[in-house]
Amino acid sequence: MANTVRQRKASEVLAEKFRDARTRQQLTQVDVAYRARVTPAQVSVIENGSGDPRLSTVERIAAALGLALCVTDSEPAAAR
Repeated sequence: MANTVRQRKASEVLAEKFRDARTRQQLTQVDVAYRARVTPAQVSVIENGSGDPRLSTVERIAAALGLALCVTDSEPAAAR
């Protein structure tokens, strides 16, 4: 049976979480970049779900937004 629920790529989830946190805090990409000590272009690339950012860049932006990063098992509980 084909899986009808499309698994979202990690970059898509990260983009959405970062963008939502930034807009909720009424910050611009430039504000976040300054706080995270990265370039505004790096923030933009991540928020667009493109590119392949370094983990250290993702960690810095998450910290600048007050977010914690965690890794979870993507296998549904029923399949275990």
